[in-house]
Amino acid sequence: MSDRICYLERTDRGLALSGIRLVSTHADDHWDATAGGSPDAVLQTIEDAAVWIRQRLKAGGGTSKSFPVLCLDTDGTICTWTKPEDTSPEMIAAAIDQLDVDQDDDALEGGMHSSMGERFPDLPLEVNYESLSDEQTSDGSRRAVVATPDISARLLIDQLDSMGIRIGRVENLWTMIAMGWDPGAPHRSSARDSQRVVSTDDPVCGCVLMDPNRARLIWTWSKRGQLIAAGSMRVGHDSEGPVLHESDIARLCADWLGWAAQLGVAPMRVVMVLPESDHQSISQSKTEDDTEIKRGFDHTKIGSMFSSHWPMATTDLVIEADPILATLRAIHTIEDTTKNKNTRDDQLTNRPGRSHRSMYRWAAAALIFAGTAVGWTAMTLYGQGSETLKEAKSARAQMIDQIMKLQPPVADLRLPTAELQARLSRLVSSTGPMQVTAPRPVLEELETVSFVLGMSGIDIDTISLTNTLATLKIRTQDLALAEQINEALRSIEGSHIQWRASPDLTKRGVQIEATFTGTWIREESSS
Repeated sequence: MSDRICYLERTDRGLALSGIRLVSTHADDHWDATAGGSPDAVLQTIEDAAVWIRQRLKAGGGTSKSFPVLCLDTDGTICTWTKPEDTSPEMIAAAIDQLDVDQDDDALEGGMHSSMGERFPDLPLEVNYESLSDEQTSDGSRRAVVATPDISARLLIDQLDSMGIRIGRVENLWTMIAMGWDPGAPHRSSARDSQRVVSTDDPVCGCVLMDPNRARLIWTWSKRGQLIAAGSMRVGHDSEGPVLHESDIARLCADWLGWAAQLGVAPMRVVMVLPESDHQSISQSKTEDDTEIKRGFDHTKIGSMFSSHWPMATTDLVIEADPILATLRAIHTIEDTTKNKNTRDDQLTNRPGRSHRSMYRWAAAALIFAGTAVGWTAMTLYGQGSETLKEAKSARAQMIDQIMKLQPPVADLRLPTAELQARLSRLVSSTGPMQVTAPRPVLEELETVSFVLGMSGIDIDTISLTNTLATLKIRTQDLALAEQINEALRSIEGSHIQWRASPDLTKRGVQIEATFTGTWIREESSS
């Protein structure tokens, strides 16, 4: 047997668990929770539900360690519109917190206004805010946000995780209805296109589903199976089941008009999924004193009433014995064909479980092992360093001891001055007198060179006389003059510089740059 879909039925605005349904293609198992409003009773109900789920998964003969979808009903769930920039959970929480202050100000001023906080009541405990897609709505319009009290789902997920049962992803019933009944959904479009030629443009589709067990009309707007708005409303009921009045349909269409004004789109095709007419009823007021009550759903009448209030759309009626069961089975078929292809990112879907804790434990163990290895390496290096330091100290002590034996310290002598003088005399006699190199005759050579550079037609750039080299750089327009200067430098009598045979010549525009290089004559520099 293939994996089952788990459907959570809740009560008390989503706070407590009232029932569980495990649905597959050919099975529908139901578990009802015992009544109890205390926190201990709520926790005990969660534990009993988890034990029942584990037993049914094992009894079904299929995979007992996971199921693909956990579906939440719409009890306590709210869908309303916000500005696109206010869809984050932080902005919504801030608007709810600000609501009390705004109400106090209104009471003083006598004014009233509608804010985002008023459309999001302070739901109990943990709330999951999910921003719906705005790709199919008009530009600059509002965006729908779903607020789901999910404390019971969180507790059940944690309880199942402790039993080793994993959940593929968490969805709400609105998303399942949009995926299961929208004719433009990808899985329905592929099957439809394989049989006949259809339009390539899928309009916004509205789905209306009757939940006979709770006397509710649940509706969604979607495009290509992607949810863009949703809602639910209670209808009347009697001892035999729900009673659908024309005023209920009018109220539904009025709600849709408000959403159309906010989102800028409206459904052009409507799919109504209604239960069979075994124990249901519909009533329509003729006059104030004349009321016609027909036992059993008159589906044709319902379709005509809806068309009169929403004439711009085509309406399809689908009759099912249990609309909720039919929706879950439709999604179960989709899961079988698209298994392991869902990449939904949701707080409940990605709630940390046993696998995450196991990963954290292994990561912690790896860090402890790595830290132990680093500590052991550090201790080893520290020990080696201590041994090396001891060896260095021992070698130094041996060296000092040997030096002291060859040359005792002066401080230990009775006459240190005489000993120091004797040592200095020995050093002088062994090395000889200190030779001081005579300075280069720089000024003399500079004066000699200046006589040669007194010729006309040259520009002096630099004259550099160092302890090793002499460099002279000039500019002239006559090449012969540069060669003449080189000959003059080489022929100076009594010069202490030996100039090179030829200068370095470089063309600089119309001028010639000549660089003359010479070295000091060794005999002269040592005298």
